[in-house]
Amino acid sequence: MTFNQNRPEDEYADKFTEAAENWDLERLYADLEKAKQQQPERRNEVQLTPFEKACLRGLLCGESSLQIAKKLSREPRGLRVDLSRGLYQYLKTLTGQEQINNWRDIPRWLEKAGYKQKRPPQPSNSPDPYVERPPIEERCYEEIGQPGALLRIKAPKGMGKTWLLNKILTKAQSQGYHKVYISLLNANEKVLNDLDSFLRWFCKGIRQGLRLPTQLPESGEFSTFDSQECKTYFEYYVLTQIDSPLVLGLDVVDRLFPYPIAVDFLSMLRSWHEEAKSYDIWNKLRLVMAYSTEVYIPIDAHSSPFNVGESVELLEFNQEQVNDLSRRYKLELGSTSLEKLMDAVGGHPYLVGLTFKEIPRRNASLEELLPLANMPSGIYYNHLQKLLDALTNRPELAEAMKQVVDANEPVTIEADELAFQLYSLGLVKFNKNGGMPSCKLYRQYFRDRLRRA
Repeated sequence: MTFNQNRPEDEYADKFTEAAENWDLERLYADLEKAKQQQPERRNEVQLTPFEKACLRGLLCGESSLQIAKKLSREPRGLRVDLSRGLYQYLKTLTGQEQINNWRDIPRWLEKAGYKQKRPPQPSNSPDPYVERPPIEERCYEEIGQPGALLRIKAPKGMGKTWLLNKILTKAQSQGYHKVYISLLNANEKVLNDLDSFLRWFCKGIRQGLRLPTQLPESGEFSTFDSQECKTYFEYYVLTQIDSPLVLGLDVVDRLFPYPIAVDFLSMLRSWHEEAKSYDIWNKLRLVMAYSTEVYIPIDAHSSPFNVGESVELLEFNQEQVNDLSRRYKLELGSTSLEKLMDAVGGHPYLVGLTFKEIPRRNASLEELLPLANMPSGIYYNHLQKLLDALTNRPELAEAMKQVVDANEPVTIEADELAFQLYSLGLVKFNKNGGMPSCKLYRQYFRDRLRRA
C-alpha cells in the first residue's frame, strides 16, 4: 500500500474513530502487523501505516472502498489497488481466508476471530476459577501445618504451580499464619549475578511482605551479606518479630539455576529447614518452593533442598477436571466438544483455561475456534509464538524439539539439560521410553515451524 511520507503522521487519526467503540483496535493492529511481516515483499515493514489503520477502521465501520476514498481524499481506483495489494493480504493471513470476494465479509471474519468487543472487558485482576486436584491440596495443607516444613511443587510451565502456591498461602492465612510470596522472576540480572545483592533483595521482599518496620542494616556486622549473615538477619530480625508461623512461598525457583548464586542460596534454604530440628524458633518457618524442571546444577545431596521434605507433582487435568473448569466458566459444552478440546491440547491447564476464557470473549463456539487456533488470529497464537521464540533463541533446543515432533514414537534426548528444558517449557512429556510432544497442538505447530527454520 502506498503512503505519502510527506503527509503528517496524524493526518488520518480522526478518521473513522467510532470503530474503537466496538472493536479491539490495539490488539487487531498488533496482530495485523505480525501478518504484514509474513508477506515476502514487506518483511522490513514493522508497523501498519496510519493510512492502513484508517482504511481498516473504515471497513470496520461498514464503509465501502469508495466511501473510504472520499473521506480520505484519495482516488478510488488507486485505493482499491492499495487495499488488494496490502491490507487485504494481511487480513487473509490473519484470518486464514483464501479470498476476499466482498469487503463486507471482513468485519464478519474479524468478529468471528474475536476482535469485536461484545461486552466490557473483565478486570485484569479477576481471579481464575480454581479446580481441585485431590488429594494434592489436602497433602499440601497438612504439610504446612508441620513445624519447619519444606514443601516442593514441581511441574512444567502452565500446569498450575502458581495457582496452587497461592491457594496454599491463602489457606495458611486463614489459619492465622503469616504468608509471604516471592517470585524469582522479579529478580533482575544484576541481582542474580551477585550473592550479596540477591540476599538483600530476598530479605527486603520478606520484610515488605510481612510489613515489618525493621530495615536491613547496611553497616556493622551486615556490611557484607552472605548466607550466614542472611541466616542471622532472618532469625533475629524476622522470626523473633512474628508470633505465629510464616509460610514463605518461593515461585519459579528454577530461574536461579543458570546463575552463580544458585548453589549458595539453595544450600542456605536447606540449612534453614535443618535448623528446625534443633531450634524452636526455626519451627515457625514453613517453606514452599515451586519450580518447573529437574535440578541440573552441581549441588551436594546433603546441601540440596530438593531431596527433603514433601514433594508434589502436578499433572494435566483429567476429563472430569476439564469438565469442572468449563462449568466454573459457565459454559455448556457437551462431551463431544470436550473430547475435541482434549484431543488437541490434552488436559493442559493453561491451554484449557485460555480456551474457556476465549469462547465467550470471542462469542464463538469451540468448533469454530479450534481450526484457527494456531493462526495469527487464533486463541493459542501468542502462546505458541512465545514458545517458538524460546526454541529459536537456542538452536540446540530447537533441534531437540524437532527430533521429538518428527518422530512417531518416544525419542531419547541425549543431553539431560535439553530434556529438562523442554519439560520445563511444557513442550515434552516423558515416559520410560523417551520424550513425546505434550499435545497434538504442539506436534502439529512445531513440526511445521521448525521445518521452516
